[in-house]
Amino acid sequence: MPRTITVRGTGKISAKPDQISVSLTVEAKDPDYAAAMEKADRDADAISRAVREAGIEDDALRMANFNVRADYESVHDEHGNWKNVFAGYAVTRTYALLFPLDADVLCALLGGIGASEASPQLSVSFVLSDPEKAKRDALEDAVRDAREKAELLARASGCELGTLLSVEYSVAHRDTVSATSFAADEAAMPRMAKGAFRMNAAPQDIEIADNAVFTWEIR
Repeated sequence: MPRTITVRGTGKISAKPDQISVSLTVEAKDPDYAAAMEKADRDADAISRAVREAGIEDDALRMANFNVRADYESVHDEHGNWKNVFAGYAVTRTYALLFPLDADVLCALLGGIGASEASPQLSVSFVLSDPEKAKRDALEDAVRDAREKAELLARASGCELGTLLSVEYSVAHRDTVSATSFAADEAAMPRMAKGAFRMNAAPQDIEIADNAVFTWEIR
């Protein structure tokens, strides 16, 4: 039976985000279905206009979710009991927007949306355009780390590293989003008139870690 050495290699890399991901959710309500849809369309047009005016390509804006539901509100009846009463229709649309990281473009976009008639719930995150490369880099770093550890332990034991016998690796979700984020609700967005938002610092780097277990023969 061959003598072996088993080590865990840990890799970690730091990557600067190079894209901005924006999620916008708008909701239009009206007792009349057609009127609710018209309001939703106006909000969509306002968002598209703000995207174009910020210098972002139209096809960067995508529909992520579209929902229409009957809306009810709770009221007291003549006996003082609560009951649900039909209040109209609610049309909810969620849009996803992805574009290269540019603070000036982001400021123009948020200011443009804030000055428009649309008042979406909005969240901004900072991501990588090639997250798979970052994950590969972290894993390659784990491989280098494992070999360095194994060679060090083998030398300290008066042995030489031989053939790699096995690798144990479990694929796991690696977050490739910066810890820096921004969010605003539908009440705050109208306050963001053009020029009222400034991004005066770069988002935090994205830290990605990975690990695997390696077994070598020693001789």
